[in-house]
Amino acid sequence: EGISAAEKAIELFTGFEHRPDYPDCIPEDLVYEYDGGSVSTSVQAHLTKAGLYAQADRRDEADMAYEEAIARAGELSISGNYLTLALTKAGEHHMLYNNQKALEYLNKAVELYECSGISLDETVEEGNLWFLKLKDTIATVHEMQGDEDRSKALREELGPYEEYITWRVTGNIHELA
Repeated sequence: EGISAAEKAIELFTGFEHRPDYPDCIPEDLVYEYDGGSVSTSVQAHLTKAGLYAQADRRDEADMAYEEAIARAGELSISGNYLTLALTKAGEHHMLYNNQKALEYLNKAVELYECSGISLDETVEEGNLWFLKLKDTIATVHEMQGDEDRSKALREELGPYEEYITWRVTGNIHELA
């Protein structure tokens, strides 16, 4: 049901995104049905579909759905943030079974952020930690890959922001439980 709903959302939002009056053309009931009140995009619907495939352990279909999300994000003219979002989510998806693919996606997302003038200092100062988390995720993938030099270099870059990194689990999870 979830995948079917995501496919319907992809169809609907893609149709709306082709209209010159997007996002104003989206009916309010559709916004509340799929987005809880804030306007979404076909990219987010693609990412939902990909996430549902991943949760169902349908990895090949999830891989394809993430590729579709990235492709759709590249087609949208409304914001580059959707492409970095799709790349980041695809990278996170690949972390546990394809480190090279994960790094490819995550590094492209960093490159897009940095090319647009976004800096780690600015985002942290604004209280937005998404760029910090992205770079920390890349360090983790390097660590998982056994590339201690790259992981260490990134962790040193992130050192001044260590107090903001609250998402990492340190220690033995079984002991913490």
